[in-house]
Amino acid sequence: MTLDDRLLKLSERRDDGQGLAEYALILALIAISRSAPSSFSEARSALS
Repeated sequence: MTLDDRLLKLSERRDDGQGLAEYALILALIAISRSAPSSFSEARSALS
């Protein structure tokens, strides 16, 4: 099962809006992980 399939499955669930909330959380985590430094040395140099 691909990531797209999982996201679609989560968005289809309507248990008190839980599926939509989980979908939004996953998208937020993906956005955060893409904007985060890819290595510890990059993170350390960004703080300096």
